[in-house]
Amino acid sequence: MKIARLFAVCFPISTLCHLAGCADSCTESWPAASGSAKYVSSACGSASGDGTQAAPYATPAQAAAAAKAGDTVVLAGGSYGGSFTLPAGVHVVGPGATQVFLDAGGASGITVKGSGKSTIRGVAVKGATGYGIAAAGASLVLSDVAVSGTQPTKDGAGGHGVQAEGGAELVLESARIQNNIGTGVLAVGVAAVSIVDPAFKPGASDGGAAIVDPAFAPASVIANNQGGGVAIVDPAFAPGSNDAPKLPVQIAATDIRKNSNFGLALFGGGASISRSAIRDTAKTATGDFADGVVVAASTKTKAGALVVDAQSAVTGNGRAGLIAATQAQVSIEGELSGNETGGAWIQGTGAVLQLGAKARLRNNGLLGAGAAKGGRIEVSGARIEGTQARKFAEPAGGMLEDVGDGLGAFHGSSLKVQGARFANNARAGVVAHQPKAASGALGIDIAVAGSEFEGGQFGIVVNKAGLAKLPDAGGLKGDNKFSAVKTAIDNAGNLTVRSTVCTNQQQDAEACSPKQSALSAK
Repeated sequence: MKIARLFAVCFPISTLCHLAGCADSCTESWPAASGSAKYVSSACGSASGDGTQAAPYATPAQAAAAAKAGDTVVLAGGSYGGSFTLPAGVHVVGPGATQVFLDAGGASGITVKGSGKSTIRGVAVKGATGYGIAAAGASLVLSDVAVSGTQPTKDGAGGHGVQAEGGAELVLESARIQNNIGTGVLAVGVAAVSIVDPAFKPGASDGGAAIVDPAFAPASVIANNQGGGVAIVDPAFAPGSNDAPKLPVQIAATDIRKNSNFGLALFGGGASISRSAIRDTAKTATGDFADGVVVAASTKTKAGALVVDAQSAVTGNGRAGLIAATQAQVSIEGELSGNETGGAWIQGTGAVLQLGAKARLRNNGLLGAGAAKGGRIEVSGARIEGTQARKFAEPAGGMLEDVGDGLGAFHGSSLKVQGARFANNARAGVVAHQPKAASGALGIDIAVAGSEFEGGQFGIVVNKAGLAKLPDAGGLKGDNKFSAVKTAIDNAGNLTVRSTVCTNQQQDAEACSPKQSALSAK
């Protein structure tokens, strides 16, 4: 025993290990990092560490406090407790979101402050309060990051997975933002937002797989967030601004699914969506909203814009697939399908929905697409089929009616349809009630040409005061083709004039969504 003590006194333990050939007591495998690095290890670090590989810090907070712009905080695999603030320009890298876990333990997660650009890569944040990762004024890139289980504060604020305010950009690559009580991703006043799978190649073939097939498994997923999937807020979102539509938001190869209230909400500005799905949005226990995409305007004229490519789908949402309001410019080449109370609704003066040749509106409830209060739908070659009947009653005590129409234009709205195909819609292919007035024989801004109607009860239905007195409504029949339409009515073939079709499609422009009483299946 005395000899052993003598050796311990006379020779450092490291020297004894070297002489005896024993292994190091703690080793780590570090992810690669560029520039000056501050190393952190939950297994090997200590409060007295200096941030080197030989003597790493024990917590990310220690490293962040010692770092300056251009430095990288390097995390070894493991679990870390607490939260920390990162100066803008400092980066964080871990070996992967399945290997590094920051358990905030009820505190806020990672906060990036100041001007500059930070990248956070290869980490997971769980159990934070207020937000999982937040940037205030900084540009932020999140790559291979997971954020889950974020809770609101005691006063009910926040609960967001990722929150960014100001800054030149917010980029999410291979990010999984799931199961947060607030919104999955909230960006306020960020100049540009991108949510992408970095392996995505625009224009590449999808191998024939539908967007919602099991083969669709992008690395970027925004899912099961109770306060909505992604919300983009323009701080200039205010009456009277009337900016030209812009597309500062890019969403590519991303699955936005099973969120509550909305999948994607644009409050001012606009978005371009490619090879993505926005699907299965659900209502909360206390709310009625469950829309795939909301393109909102202020009570006046803040414009919004949305472009959806042919490889994308807005599908299976619990209310509408898409809702857009005053001045919104929406172009769809993709799929709107299986949405409970409408594939798309557009309303307000200057709002335009364009359905291109590759657009497919299939198996939606109530309406494939509808325009109200001055909105306009322009269709070029789209397919609109299989609209399913839903019980609908006028908000002011009207009687229940089975409604299942391909397209609808209500109260000062207009339609221009060229080369479309309407098939097996439960009631009518096209319905117009009190549409926008125009010069011409019919006196309405409804034009349907070169289109095919197959199945359903009616081909085209028009309801306008005084229209029944016109001697000929054949201008709408034109060169359209009708086959297997169940009811052929009056001398215009499959054109009918009724007084019971959608007599009051009331909507709430300020909230940028149809009132629930006008949309719910009863």
